[in-house]
Amino acid sequence: MLLDAVPEVLHGIFAVTDAVALSQLAATCKSIRDEVKHFAQVKIRASHREGLLQVLGLGNKGDIEKLRWLEAGGLLDLQVDALTGSLLSGSPSRRETRTLIVDRTAPFGTGEVYTTIGAALLDTLPDAKYVILVRPGTYYEQVTLTPGVELAAVVPRTVTLCLPQYPVLEDTGNASPLLWCTHGVVRGLRLCSTRTNKEVRVKSVVQVQGGVADHMLIEDCVVEGEGAMTATGIQLWGSSRCTVFGVEIANVRIAIHVAAVRGTRMLVAQTLMHNIARTVVAQKCTFTTCCRAAVEAYAGPVNPQIAEDGTNLELTVCGISESKGHGVVLGEGVVANLHGNRISGVRGVEIFDSRTSVTLNNNQLQGCSSSSVFVHTGASATLETNRIEGAALSGVEAAGRGTRVEMRRNHVNNGTGVGVYVHDGAHLIARDNQITLNDRAGVEVTNNSHVELFDNHLAHNGGCIKAGRGAGNVLKQRNSTSCRYDGCPICYGGGGGEF
Repeated sequence: MLLDAVPEVLHGIFAVTDAVALSQLAATCKSIRDEVKHFAQVKIRASHREGLLQVLGLGNKGDIEKLRWLEAGGLLDLQVDALTGSLLSGSPSRRETRTLIVDRTAPFGTGEVYTTIGAALLDTLPDAKYVILVRPGTYYEQVTLTPGVELAAVVPRTVTLCLPQYPVLEDTGNASPLLWCTHGVVRGLRLCSTRTNKEVRVKSVVQVQGGVADHMLIEDCVVEGEGAMTATGIQLWGSSRCTVFGVEIANVRIAIHVAAVRGTRMLVAQTLMHNIARTVVAQKCTFTTCCRAAVEAYAGPVNPQIAEDGTNLELTVCGISESKGHGVVLGEGVVANLHGNRISGVRGVEIFDSRTSVTLNNNQLQGCSSSSVFVHTGASATLETNRIEGAALSGVEAAGRGTRVEMRRNHVNNGTGVGVYVHDGAHLIARDNQITLNDRAGVEVTNNSHVELFDNHLAHNGGCIKAGRGAGNVLKQRNSTSCRYDGCPICYGGGGGEF
């Protein structure tokens, strides 16, 4: 009989042997069961928990954790229902979505209203679905989101989550993330890493660290740092799948950092040295005042035993501006698609490593302080229908043996340097592009590089095509040109020509 197992379970966990205490516990549990229609789907209320602990003669922190473990594992529910002859294992009530309310101004112990987010999370069960709605206010706490929980502001962006005065620290001495999560939803919060203790450095405001089956959604949030003292806005480790939608990130070193994890697979201890495929989607986001880069993504060293090893990044309709560092840095095996983004006032997009493949489609890159798109060290990039204007160095630069760049229907103009610069053994295929109004040559080729130009229009540049020392192979067909250089052998003194 299940009732006979109650003493053994309680003795094994709490070392309780007193028969009177056990009978009192049974009576207390039965009264709770009579009060609540479906005990299995209801958390143990604070008063009930205190009553159980009082009956058992328990009260220290370790015993409370044991009770929570017993509750979370469903064992307490099972034993309580065994007392009444009803077994609720597999009850559909566990799959229903429950809503918890957080209000920092609520009186302590006000029913289902909690004064902190952490207190609400402590009363969640792993098998149930929860929505935690947070009322307006500023909450000074570090939050570890229970997997599968949705954490949302009642009124978007009126809830501010800040570091407490004495934050939890990592082994390195840095503050632990303000928000740590694996799987779930965070919606409408302001996440601020402003420190009251100025000696503590913040490694990341949000850290997403999940397994292959986990998916994290961060939507309509604001993430704010303190410049160089905040390393990253959103840090993604390992095999996480994450969607970032409508998020504003400002005043950090790196807005979104997707990093390889060596020695982890499911983000716990793991002996295999590899990474699992991760997918990161950022849509309609805004990244400003980033010291190093707005988006930085690496896949890590390849493991031939893992077919899905790598990182997939989708950056769509985002704005990147007003930053000293790069707009986007992609390397070490990242497969990325950048579509419809506006990137201005930064150092441009850098793509490197022979396993990296990136597509840029319909983006606007304006006023970059370096080359707008710099592809090197064997990486591959496809540029289609982009508008690249006002680059300080080159509109597009390809460097290094094995590097391959394909350009179709792009506009590259108004740069203070070369329109397209290919050097050190890189390979460029350019078709139907408009390369105009650049201060130096429209296309410059040096150091044994290979260039194929078809149906392009080069006009009003400081020169048409410049084949420098050891230029390599240059294949030209049906290109039209007119440049500002009087001595150009193709334009015949600036009058225009074809090559």
